[in-house]
Formats: sequence, C-alpha cells, structure tokens
Amino acid sequence: MTNVHRSGSILIKITIVQSIFPTRIPLMQLVMKQGKRLYPTESLTEIAERTAKSVASLPSKTRCLNHPVSPTIQISPALQKLTETTRH
Repeated sequence: MTNVHRSGSILIKITIVQSIFPTRIPLMQLVMKQGKRLYPTESLTEIAERTAKSVASLPSKTRCLNHPVSPTIQISPALQKLTETTRH
C-alpha cells in the first residue's frame, strides 16, 4: 500500500511494506479514490465488532477506564529517517 501526502511543496511518499511486518495493521488505509469508495459501507454491527476486536488487542492496562497506561510506541528507523529528511 502506498500513501501520498502533500505538505506545501514537499511531496512525501510512504510505502508500507506488509511483508516485513505481517502482523502489523496500517494506521491509515486508502478508502476513496477519484471520488469513489474503494470498499462497501460497513454495517453498525460490523463496525462494533471491528472496534471491539481493536480495543481487545490493546494491553489490559491501556483498556482501564481509571488511570489507563498508554502503550509504548516504537518508531522504526525508516520512519525516523523519513522524519529527518522532511524537516525544514
């Protein structure tokens, strides 16, 4: 999957390589192209099931309502390099 983002005159092309991280789920997914939906609309049941599964995948300390603990975020070296090359 390739996502293209434009910020001013800088064009950033981010390629997500699913084969390197097969268990990872992309945070962004292309849903519209040339004004048309790429996927059918989900039902409320499907949205509820997907959301429940997503929340269940979080660490239990993160799911706590009182004093939740944010999960540890790891930034890949490739993303760190991309960030450095796009700074003004």
